[in-house]
Amino acid sequence: MRHKVAIAAAIVCLDWLVKWWVVSSGEFHIRNTGVSFGLGGPGLVMLGLAVIIILGYKDKRVWSETGWWLMLGGITANLGERLIMGGISDYMKVPLIGLWFNLADAAIMLGCIAILSTRGYNNRHENNL
Repeated sequence: MRHKVAIAAAIVCLDWLVKWWVVSSGEFHIRNTGVSFGLGGPGLVMLGLAVIIILGYKDKRVWSETGWWLMLGGITANLGERLIMGGISDYMKVPLIGLWFNLADAAIMLGCIAILSTRGYNNRHENNL
């Protein structure tokens, strides 16, 4: 359990450290009031946290569990910055589509990918039994 909490804590610390450096060094960034990639709003953040708390403890597969903790770290980092600063600093831009994101958003997306990949694998495996 400790190493899983460490995953979420590391995401929060690294995200805040990079955001502090980007903002204080004058690097180009935007401040958004949405969730990941500037989408959604505060209600979506709370819904995301509730889903992670409710479902996260039920799934004990390694990649799925890691995915839940990545998501928890990313959501916590963004929620903490929103509460303290009134918005989220995004400093990386996806070319061609113009979405801005940060390390916490990347952790949330990687967590989703990890969770979804284990779901598909296990469903296929169980259907073949």
